[in-house]
Amino acid sequence: MSAVIASAEEPYRTLYWLAGQTGIRRGEICALRVMDIELERDGQPLEQAVVVVRRKVWGGVIGRPKSKRPRVFVLSPKLTGRIRELCTGKEADALLFTNSKGGMLDPDNLVKRHLKPALAKAGIEEGGMHAFRHGNATIMDQNNVPLKIRQDRLGHVDPKTTLGYTHAIGEDEKRVAAEFDEVLRADVCKAEKEKAFEGSERFAVQ
Repeated sequence: MSAVIASAEEPYRTLYWLAGQTGIRRGEICALRVMDIELERDGQPLEQAVVVVRRKVWGGVIGRPKSKRPRVFVLSPKLTGRIRELCTGKEADALLFTNSKGGMLDPDNLVKRHLKPALAKAGIEEGGMHAFRHGNATIMDQNNVPLKIRQDRLGHVDPKTTLGYTHAIGEDEKRVAAEFDEVLRADVCKAEKEKAFEGSERFAVQ
């Protein structure tokens, strides 16, 4: 995931960073709006922003997410800084990520036109957006994140589904988000990026 993020151009680099850190589905990430991001509270900027997934887009139709209920994510401090830059100057109902014409991204086009070239640049043969969900689940599992938090973040009704991938906002949730800064180093310098590419192997998906 780090190799893909480092190889991408903005704003897709931030999009993949967000996908890797949250496990948000591609249809959900394409439908995110500025109003879904909480960057301050009581007039004070938050060190760790909060993202609420309320909708998805699929086949050009906007609807409720697969889990049928909103999901809440706390972001890491570094990703919060980048998302803050992305939201600056935009209206509340503006899309967080857009296509070249300023409209809503199509989930399929996101993969074909943007992810595939990033994979090729990173020297990875194949992959898809769903791999970020599996990668996200794996990182949480390796960091001994409580099952309930993993289940809530991935939007699984059955905890067995979450285990197969291997809301309250409390200290555990904040810790989980912060730990992603140590794994998905999206802010690395050029030399570190090039090193990340070395030995990159297949970006597997199911």
